[in-house]
Amino acid sequence: MQGEGKRTMRMSAREVSIFLQDQTVYAVDPNTKQHVGHVTYIRDGTCYAVMDGGHESEGQWGLSSSGYWTRYVSFRGGKRHAFFLERRELR
Repeated sequence: MQGEGKRTMRMSAREVSIFLQDQTVYAVDPNTKQHVGHVTYIRDGTCYAVMDGGHESEGQWGLSSSGYWTRYVSFRGGKRHAFFLERRELR
């Protein structure tokens, strides 16, 4: 529809938990917004990433007040990185 736009809103920690737990989701490069693989988030705090090039890594994930974090064994230097998710709504 003409004049209809999309509004984005950050998801709360509760919404992120519901969205990610026991799900496999696309992994997107935060800088390029390009698909780079997929990640499975297990309820016990374990996550498994499989990148498009075939690289796989096990890690941990958890919630924070502003979103969620991940830390992988074999990439990103084993450091913890924080992320947030946005919900897109038509208005």
